[in-house]
Amino acid sequence: MKIFFFKFFFISINLFSQRSIELRVDNDLYFSNDEYYSSGVFIKYEKKIDSDEEIGKPKVVSWVLAQKIYNPLKRFSDDVFDFDYPYGGWLYLENTIQTQIKKNFFFKKGVQFGLTGDASLARWIQNNYHDIFLGISKMPWTDQVPQSFHLNIILNLNLITNISEKTNLVTNLNSFLGTQKITSGIKLGLNYGNFIVENSDFFNSLSKKKLMAFYFGFDLDNFFHDYMNQGSLFKNNAPFTIKIKTLRYNLKSGFSLKIRNWKITCIYNQFSRDNIKQFKKYHKVLNLSLKHFFN
Repeated sequence: MKIFFFKFFFISINLFSQRSIELRVDNDLYFSNDEYYSSGVFIKYEKKIDSDEEIGKPKVVSWVLAQKIYNPLKRFSDDVFDFDYPYGGWLYLENTIQTQIKKNFFFKKGVQFGLTGDASLARWIQNNYHDIFLGISKMPWTDQVPQSFHLNIILNLNLITNISEKTNLVTNLNSFLGTQKITSGIKLGLNYGNFIVENSDFFNSLSKKKLMAFYFGFDLDNFFHDYMNQGSLFKNNAPFTIKIKTLRYNLKSGFSLKIRNWKITCIYNQFSRDNIKQFKKYHKVLNLSLKHFFN
C-alpha cells in the first residue's frame, strides 16, 4: 500500500511539458429550472506523461477541485413533507492517473476526498448567489445532508473502437467505492471528429488547426449507496432520507470546438430520477467547459 501511494505521489508532482487547465460548469438554470442536481463547478488541471524507460506507458495525471449542490423541487419550502430531494452539498478534491494500455485502451484509477454538509459551503454559495445575482429569496436548507468527511476510490476502463475514419464508439466501464457513493456503470457513445471523451484531448492537443467533434451517448449506472439521498451507510445520521433508484440513466449529446490551444465543450444531459419521490421523471442539465492547453 505504501509503494502504491508513493508511486501515485511521485507521478503527480513531476513537471512535464504537456498540460491543460479546464473550468467546467454544470447547471439547470439554462432550462429555467433549479432542482435535484442543481449545479456543479469543476476546476481541473492535467499533465501528460510521455512513455519512457522509468515511467513506462503514457499517462495523464489530473487534479480536480469540485463542488456539487442539490436541492428539492419545492426549494423555498421549509417543510420536509414537501421535499422530493434532500438539500446537500459535496465539496471534494480528486486525483486520478489514466494509463494508455494500448492505442485505444485506457485504465484510470484515483481517489476523491471531501466534505458534505455546511463544510461543503453549498448553502452559503447558493443563497448568496441567488441573493446577489438573481435577486430571489434564500432557501431554508432544512434537514440538509449531514456534515461528514468522505473518501471514494475510482476505477475506470475506457475503450475506443474505430468505426470509420472520423467515427468512434466509446465504451467506458466505471466504478466508485466509498462513503459518499458506491456505484458501477457503463457509458456508451458515438464520437464524430476530434475526441470529446475525457483525457483523449492530449492526442490532438499539439494540432494548431481548427478541430470539431460531436457526441451522442447513454450512461447507465447501478447505485448500491448514495449518501446524498440516504445518509451514512454505517449509522442513522441523516434527519431526512429518501429511498434511491438503484438503476439510473443519462441521455447526453453535445459538441466541442478546438481552436489552437483552446477548447470549448457543450454537453446536454437528461438524467432519470435519483430517488423514488422525485416529482419530475427526468432532469435536464447543461455542461459548459473551457479548456486551455499548454504545449
